[in-house]
Amino acid sequence: MQFIKKHSEYVNIQSDCKKFYSKYFIVLYQKKNLQNTEFRLGITVSKKVGNAVTRNKIKRRIKSFYRQTKDIMLNNIDFILIAKNNSSGSKWIDFQNDLNRILQKLETI
Repeated sequence: MQFIKKHSEYVNIQSDCKKFYSKYFIVLYQKKNLQNTEFRLGITVSKKVGNAVTRNKIKRRIKSFYRQTKDIMLNNIDFILIAKNNSSGSKWIDFQNDLNRILQKLETI
């Protein structure tokens, strides 16, 4: 797993992407043409969600979840998770369940 860090990469994905909604996130994804490439993840948490401490907590939770699930087989896909306002008050187990549902949906694409 790699993280999307450059603004130009975010813009590239957002310009030509498909999206779906979950309880705590908006998910933008784009399939890559290259074969056998590792999936890349971008995380966006706006100021509307909360203060800096809250936003960083959400980002840490997402990164922690994806590090724990190392057996993910999402090759050839880039996706961006945009946190919704209600993600700041969620419990860890609800957060994990929502991220699991996102992974299952992305695996079927």
